[in-house]
Amino acid sequence: SSDVCSSDLGLYTYIVGKRLEMAAFDRDWSCLRDCTHKSIQAYLKGVADDGRLAKTVNSHRADLSAFFQWCLLQGYLESNPCDRVAKIAVNRDKRRRALSVEECRRLLAAAPPHRRVCYHFLLYTGLRRAEAGAIRWGDVRLDVANPHVELPGSITKSGRPETVPLVPEL
Repeated sequence: SSDVCSSDLGLYTYIVGKRLEMAAFDRDWSCLRDCTHKSIQAYLKGVADDGRLAKTVNSHRADLSAFFQWCLLQGYLESNPCDRVAKIAVNRDKRRRALSVEECRRLLAAAPPHRRVCYHFLLYTGLRRAEAGAIRWGDVRLDVANPHVELPGSITKSGRPETVPLVPEL
């Protein structure tokens, strides 16, 4: 929907703006002429030195580059200073795994009561956070022999509608 697109665009603009502000403050930029590839490299090194992952550092670089590309198209710059700044290699060895039963118990014990039900729902259904967040009450069927959630294809990763059974404990 157009509301989602404009909301996403607003969030993107906000994030890029914040990252530009952070870089400008960190490197003491007062005008576009101050935005050199060396100053951008120094800023990104600082982001990495703060313990940010390579993916995050590259995201900062991409946002700065997008802004400088816009400046280039507007005629404010003659070249994009980020073009001379290399991306950081991303380590893709991260292995995802399910929580152990003990980890689930500790999570539920530590969670505030108002969040515990959300964690129970995620644990018992196996839904992704975005899928669970997109569910509406009209998708939940509790008054049938086998209670379940009907996921429309628009919110599933596969793009196909799915039915997720609900266990009695939930």
